[in-house]
Amino acid sequence: MMMHPTAVAYLHEITQSLMGRIEAKTPEANAWLKMGV
Repeated sequence: MMMHPTAVAYLHEITQSLMGRIEAKTPEANAWLKMGV
């Protein structure tokens, strides 16, 4: 997937924010981490 570095950084920030909230509640969070999102 091609994306602008800024967009990647922005999505990364959002992902990290979400991980902090649902890491222990949603198994999919681990799947996302394995995917390198």
